Amino acid sequence: VVDPEAFEGVLDLTRARGYASDVEETWEGIASVAAPIHDRRRMPVGAVGITGAVERVRREGELRPDLIAAVRDCARAVSRDLGAGRF
Repeated sequence: VVDPEAFEGVLDLTRARGYASDVEETWEGIASVAAPIHDRRRMPVGAVGITGAVERVRREGELRPDLIAAVRDCARAVSRDLGAGRF
């Protein structure tokens, strides 16, 4: 994404979903899912993610919901440990 408005749209979608994904955007045959880690002020301070072969991260053309849930749950747990509270 090189257009600033399109980039803002991607950021809005990422915030709404609670995770970001990359399917063969960086490397052919590789997909990833990542979620932000927040501190007690709800500021992003890091991320947790997974990367793997497309055929393992996707199922029937879509990212595997169980992997998305695992990444988001892990990010939430770390965020809570940093004092972010529930979200």
